[in-house]
Amino acid sequence: MANVPRYKTQDHPFDRPWFAQTFSLLSFSWMLPMLKIGRSRQLVQDDMFPLPKSERAHKCIDDLEARWTEVKARGGSFLWAAITCYPVDYGWITLLYVGDAALRVIQAYLVGQIVKLIQDNESTERGLYLAASMTAANLMHFVFHHMGFYLSSRLSFLLRLASIGLIHRKALGMSMQGQAHITTGHIVNLASTDVERFMNSITFLPYLIISPIQLAVVLYLLWGLVGPFAFCGAAVFISFLPLHVYSSYHFGLIRMATALLTDDRVRTINEVITGMRVVKFQAWETPFVRSIQKYRSQESRKVLSANLIRTYNLAFFFAATTVVSYLTFLPYYLEGERLDAFTAFYVIALFAAARFTVALKIPLATHGLSELRVACTRIERMLRLEERHETAAAAAASLP
Repeated sequence: MANVPRYKTQDHPFDRPWFAQTFSLLSFSWMLPMLKIGRSRQLVQDDMFPLPKSERAHKCIDDLEARWTEVKARGGSFLWAAITCYPVDYGWITLLYVGDAALRVIQAYLVGQIVKLIQDNESTERGLYLAASMTAANLMHFVFHHMGFYLSSRLSFLLRLASIGLIHRKALGMSMQGQAHITTGHIVNLASTDVERFMNSITFLPYLIISPIQLAVVLYLLWGLVGPFAFCGAAVFISFLPLHVYSSYHFGLIRMATALLTDDRVRTINEVITGMRVVKFQAWETPFVRSIQKYRSQESRKVLSANLIRTYNLAFFFAATTVVSYLTFLPYYLEGERLDAFTAFYVIALFAAARFTVALKIPLATHGLSELRVACTRIERMLRLEERHETAAAAAASLP
């Protein structure tokens, strides 16, 4: 047991030069020593890697505060400050997502070529090359997809952490005038519920740019195969884009209404806890319970409305490939064109590649952006409240 390695004084792999451990980072093999310890005994805190220097709480909070101060001086919003706080990290995440989307199209192309080879009874040697290419594309897709989502989840967590710290600093530094415009329940709701929007939103934002580009590439490939009939199926994807934007607008309204109801419920609960002695003396338990239940039932209805919108989007995602393929093949066949195995499999594979980003990621991105905009607007209102040093400076300036 004495020879078991301990990581208490070691650096985190993220603090080391990335080019010296590229494979370790991409394959997550840097976690193997810790997993080996966990196989022999229960892990303790000293077995864990220390936090990377870039992920220390004070570092994240200072970075976001500096960015917010800079953006606020130019009249910008907290949403823009949060999104642009880590531009390099977001650039790498976007590149990984672009590679993920490109590999999905490449996989669809290889599927079509393999089916064409089987249909035409071509040489076995070319089939081996295609099979090897498909295997390599799948492996690369796993790396790009999982690494992109890992880094984006990590970035979302850092922004969530920094926002909580910024709210805490603001709460400690607010003046009496600022405290008059906000309640304890509202601060608790901001630091517990609103900051969670970073976890559900940041991950999918790059797809707002990537998805239309991927759909254009898929249409270009389909045009060379089935001609203008490609637009018959793709029209379903294109027609749903404005609908996603419209539903995201209502999603934002629902989120704002839900947040206000949550503020009222948390404020009421805090009042009950603070004045519990008076509540018990006056036997006010039942009226307060009814008030809290009323807020909770209204809040639950808003959450149900938001989940119904998510359900419609998921239903479209699961039915998209079948619908768009049918709307493409039907006029293609009625016009007397030959529908062989190569055409059918290739078209379905290309639409399946576009379905993942257009029918799934765009709704998640638009709805997530609406929720994030509402959350950042609420946080920004608190961050713009007057602080004690500003009150002191204004009082000093007013002296003769």
